Amino acid sequence: MTVRHPTPGDDDIAVVGIAARYPEAANLAEFRANLAAGRDSVRPLSRSRAKATGLGPPSHYHAMGFVEDISTFDYAFFTLSKREASLIDPQQRIALVLAYQAVEDAGYSVAEFRDSATAVVFSAATSTYPAMWAEPGVLSTLGNVPFAVPARIAYQLGLTGPCYAVDSGCNGSLIAVHHACRELRSGDADFALAGGVSLRVNGLRADMAEGSAELMSPGGRCRAFDANADGTAVGEGGAALLLTTMARARADRVPVHAVIRGTATVSSGHSSATISSPSARAQVAVISRAWQKAGLTPDDAGYLEAHGSGTPLGDAVELEGITSAFRGRPGVLPIGSVKTNIGHLDHAAGVSGLVKAILAVEHGELYPSLHFERPTGGVDLAGNGIEVVTEARTWSDETGPRRAGVSSFSLGGINAHCVVEQPPARATGSRGGTTSRLVGVSAKSVGALAALCTELATAVRGHDLDDVVFTLNRGRPHHDHRVAVHARSIAELAQSLAARAAELDVRGEGSAPTTRQRPAVALLLSPDRMPPALRGRTLPSELPATGDEADLLAGQIAVHRELRAAGVTVDAVLSGGVSRYAARYLRDTLSAVEAADIAAAAADPSIDTDRLVAVAKGMLADGPVVFVEPSPEGRLGALLADALRDTADADMLRAPDTSDAVTHLLAGLYERGVDLDWAAVDRGDDSAWRVRLPGHPMRGSRCWFDLPGQPDWDDAPDNPSAEPSPRSVTDAPEDSLDWLQTTLRELLHSERDVGADDDYFDLGGNSLIGMQLVDRVSDRYGVRPKLIDLYERPKVADFAALLADGTSASGGLPPIMPRGRHVMSFGQVRMWFHHQLDAATTIYNLPMVSELHGPIDESAVRGMWDDLAARHRVLLSNYVEVDGEPELRIRETLGDFFRTADVSGEPDPVAAARALVHEAAVAPFDLATDPLVRALLIRIGPDEHVLQVTTHHSVNDGGSPRIFEQELPALYAARRAGRRADLAPLPIEYWDYALWQRELIASAALDSELEYWRTVLEDVPLLRLPTDFPRPERKNFTGAFHTFTVSEELTRSLRAVARRESVSLFVVLLSAFYLLMASRSRQRDLVVGTPTTGRNRPELSGMIGYFNSTVALRADLSGDPNITELCARVRDVVLGALEHQEIPFDRVVTALTGDRDLSRTPLFDVCHVHQELPALQSQQGLTETLFDQEDPAAIAFGGVPSGTAKFDLTLVTTERGGEDGMAAGLEFSTELFTEQTAAALCAEYVRILEGVADAPRTQPVSVFLTDAAPAPVARLVAPPLVPADRPRQPSTGAEPPSYSTARVTATLDGQPGHPELLAAWLTLLAWYTAQDEVAVGTAPGPGASPRLVVADLSGDPTYPELVETVRRELSSDPRAADTAAQHFPVRCDGERDDSAERADLSPVELGLSWTRGPTALTLELDYATDLFDRSTATAMLTDLRRLLAGLVAHPDLPTQEVAMEYVHQDDTGFSTEAAR
Repeated sequence: MTVRHPTPGDDDIAVVGIAARYPEAANLAEFRANLAAGRDSVRPLSRSRAKATGLGPPSHYHAMGFVEDISTFDYAFFTLSKREASLIDPQQRIALVLAYQAVEDAGYSVAEFRDSATAVVFSAATSTYPAMWAEPGVLSTLGNVPFAVPARIAYQLGLTGPCYAVDSGCNGSLIAVHHACRELRSGDADFALAGGVSLRVNGLRADMAEGSAELMSPGGRCRAFDANADGTAVGEGGAALLLTTMARARADRVPVHAVIRGTATVSSGHSSATISSPSARAQVAVISRAWQKAGLTPDDAGYLEAHGSGTPLGDAVELEGITSAFRGRPGVLPIGSVKTNIGHLDHAAGVSGLVKAILAVEHGELYPSLHFERPTGGVDLAGNGIEVVTEARTWSDETGPRRAGVSSFSLGGINAHCVVEQPPARATGSRGGTTSRLVGVSAKSVGALAALCTELATAVRGHDLDDVVFTLNRGRPHHDHRVAVHARSIAELAQSLAARAAELDVRGEGSAPTTRQRPAVALLLSPDRMPPALRGRTLPSELPATGDEADLLAGQIAVHRELRAAGVTVDAVLSGGVSRYAARYLRDTLSAVEAADIAAAAADPSIDTDRLVAVAKGMLADGPVVFVEPSPEGRLGALLADALRDTADADMLRAPDTSDAVTHLLAGLYERGVDLDWAAVDRGDDSAWRVRLPGHPMRGSRCWFDLPGQPDWDDAPDNPSAEPSPRSVTDAPEDSLDWLQTTLRELLHSERDVGADDDYFDLGGNSLIGMQLVDRVSDRYGVRPKLIDLYERPKVADFAALLADGTSASGGLPPIMPRGRHVMSFGQVRMWFHHQLDAATTIYNLPMVSELHGPIDESAVRGMWDDLAARHRVLLSNYVEVDGEPELRIRETLGDFFRTADVSGEPDPVAAARALVHEAAVAPFDLATDPLVRALLIRIGPDEHVLQVTTHHSVNDGGSPRIFEQELPALYAARRAGRRADLAPLPIEYWDYALWQRELIASAALDSELEYWRTVLEDVPLLRLPTDFPRPERKNFTGAFHTFTVSEELTRSLRAVARRESVSLFVVLLSAFYLLMASRSRQRDLVVGTPTTGRNRPELSGMIGYFNSTVALRADLSGDPNITELCARVRDVVLGALEHQEIPFDRVVTALTGDRDLSRTPLFDVCHVHQELPALQSQQGLTETLFDQEDPAAIAFGGVPSGTAKFDLTLVTTERGGEDGMAAGLEFSTELFTEQTAAALCAEYVRILEGVADAPRTQPVSVFLTDAAPAPVARLVAPPLVPADRPRQPSTGAEPPSYSTARVTATLDGQPGHPELLAAWLTLLAWYTAQDEVAVGTAPGPGASPRLVVADLSGDPTYPELVETVRRELSSDPRAADTAAQHFPVRCDGERDDSAERADLSPVELGLSWTRGPTALTLELDYATDLFDRSTATAMLTDLRRLLAGLVAHPDLPTQEVAMEYVHQDDTGFSTEAAR
């Protein structure tokens, strides 16, 4: 009979730390995200993995769930030599890293575990790493035998508990957890590290798979329990778990992932036909035993993570066992198998299933088991009470905690099962106080410290300050490189950490000292006043001083006492004047002293300088010394600072004149290498909990044992094509008009002949094509006109006449010739360095997406990109680090760059495709190993596909779409026909241009251009644009994108203005942007950046690559010019910049700026990008359209990376061939601006464009500037933008969007009134949007006119205070601004009365109302179905009910603090309920 134990006891096992590495998941968070997304990580071997590990071409290997990086290791972190690290099996190395990170995950310092009774029980597959047999010896043997995996962990971490390896086959890691639990329960260990790891360093050759046909799926897909299952897939990875008892977890205040309630293992014995055959009877036995040991029954299971190998026999037998073991269980048992996601991980398979189950019970999530359609063998799953989970869903159990079983079986008949349970809720309480807290952060290198501070600056948000302080100070070891910050809040701590990270980035690796020897500490006691923190202290009776002297001596004794209490050893006390009495007291050498003696010493504050310096130098002879001067104006500190200024080991630390002076001294001592007693510094806070924070960054380098005769992955030697002859300068043709007409038709891709009277701009000409025309003229005529000549003579015949007459300028730059040297351009180098500072950056991702209608040849789609890369070999680039500098490597092929997906069977294929498109667009590139072109072809229906391509900016730019338009259709057609494409050969490669560029810079050819920029940008002003948030000390380039449109009618009018003023459309658009910036900033001297295509030379016109340059356009709007004058000024600025664009912008920045302001981009903060895109095509039976018009921000603007902002603001305007209107958008830094501000800027820009289009050319521009005649206006209130399930419609600056609406309802006990419900609604909206000021439209009563109610929560009002504010708003006189309430998208309409007339209200995004019953209310929420799912709206009402109960229960707490407790957040910052 089973004795029921419904709650975990002290002896139950707590999983307190987890570290994991799996295919396409470098950590636990990524693994969870992949599980939730239903990601199949079994894929072809990548070229980068094959190359890094010495394998042959990837096509020779079977698809598998492989870990991308197994070749690098941070050997220095673990104090190993690179040689020894290279001899160690990567399985051991990864296991060591995972064990270390599991301890960090729990919030412990690894240093605390040294010499502890911590068990290490691990399972690892037999090593296939070649080091042991290729270089036999002790190092290679210990580096490769399986038993050495736990042994190395125990050795490196200094653990003295039980230590052994488990090899029971593919369930070895789950049995390792079983034994680790036994070690804890027996008392032989206080903690245990358990888990497993499995890698196939040699991959899985395609010819090897044939010998395991009955086990391995030929297609590489594990279809657990499916009728089409044909074997398992192979995978790699592993996990380490840190375990302890629940009693210790509570005592140590450590977070718990899950509780292990019971484990069991049994052998099948002779119950099956062969040793390798599975036994249903044995599986039932092990499941029953594990649940019995848990004090539970299988009826308590809410989920089963099955073995689920995907073999027909194994699945059938397991389903039989599950049916028997859980027979009689009420309801349906959900089951699944992680092998369908990552493959079979051999010895690490068991712990992988356990990790999935732990995530499920911890987070209340059930993850899909992939590739399941119908059950194997026709089993009636529903009839047997079993369900294979095929879609992600939430998991809640109202009857008790969530519990799951985990099964893992081995080929040798060994069976294991584990029962895990949702962790008990942690008691929370309110913590008050705003005491400044000191936090220490450290690392083993400056780079790692900078990276750690950056990660922590983000990670600490959402945690309690006391918990973070406790974890970082006492849950981390303290390494040589250190920073210390003090903060009174999490926000202040995050800001300080970000600022210190920026400092470390700027200073670099060699700047911060490494403490090799702990410095001695000398306390200086000067006869000068102490800071406020050390005044008013009690003086010992042995020192009968009075007045100022008493305060001084008491403070000096106090600082000595407080430093020692914090763990600081004071090695010497140096004093002068009256302070010598404090020094004698501290040294216990004080003899009897009279008050008169002290007064006399105070009257004669003499200091023996020579003796002071001699004592200091004597200390320095023994090593470094920190001289601590607690007096802000201390004379001893000043004397020693001057006398020892040239002594490297002397460091002066002076206290500030503030109330936290002692904290400042402790911070300074910590950063200088003095260890503190953090328990004393933290004043023994026994209520703080450890929290999960980022640990020490691992900065690996390649450590691999390379065998002789490895496949040759070196780049093949270049075969330079014949060098084209430079174009010879000939006499001018007899008719320059004929030549110009022919040239313009070619440059402009005109479909008709160019006439003599045609206007260059009417033909579609612009400044960029004009630069190409100037180069053509230079080549043909030997003279180089200026762009202004073209603008002043836009008629073709007039410009031809200028050519016939000759021009005064001399010829241009030398031609670009093929040279065959692999060289990176300056722009590529700049991007590479940015990636070294932020490896995960996506700021240089260029996504492109389109929808293709018609029959498609997938192989031809892939082939056309392969052929494009073979033609434009810059697309094959990688950049590797050699001695700290980047070097260019050219791949043989793009390799593993092309993926396909089929979402046609999804309920909403477009939504599914949208998610895949976004995922592909924001995935970062590894510049050293990844192909820098990624393509994703998604099937959304019959003959309906979405093609998403993401390139890295270093190999592509805004000038490439026209080349794609010309070449990709030809390459696709050639692939389908099985022939070579008929494309003219390219004259040069991209690296020839890069070498040409470098040689130009090295010469004096561009000195005149640099001088031009020095003159133009001298004393360039900073843009003083008002922002919504304070400018951070360091930009992190996070941003968003707000879209709008410029109508066809307005676009036509603007083109007419451009023709009238003889300027390009870009100049008109840019002029309006200057007016917007002038209006907002009240400045008239403005700088706007813009990119140029850089393809102004004929050799480059048809080339793909990164040719973009940037120019800073400085315009003067002073003197109130009219529209014609403004356009002329802006035109001249643009043309002058384009005439001087060859010099890289980096060189201009270096020449013109000094110390870099990390909060801004150099020279300008706003940018205007004008794109000219080709028309959408229809060829080869395929029609191209824009995909997903509901989200134009992500789709229409190819090349705009999602979630980033390079500048404060970037205006993007887009002309597409065949379309009269323009798509536009504003990329904005979310560190500075809200979405509402961006929307307002866009609307104002459209109004300015309309004004420019309608106004006469003599109209002064002051009419467009709101600061020209300031007048009081009603303050506009932005509506709260609650995070939605789908993008909002783009604003046109005119009428508000209209939506279709639906309604959800919920019952609310009690009878709260309108003000109470409205106050709760405002609180919830403020929580959802993270805004202090929120507004809703409301009607005070039935039939009343709508009005706006605005609440400011920045002062942290309590609920009664907020209710009173709402009452005043409702009873006040209507305001002018309330006219906006009629169309306000978020409302609270109050009590609904069907008999009363209601105001005419437009459809809403969200609208709250209610009906009243005898004892309860029925809450009603109208929601826009265009934006929100029904489940989201229902969750909002659930949040509102929960919040209202909390507000009523805690009338004395700030409303937002109540929201923090009652509206539970997920990791996005949105409510867990609503996020679902």
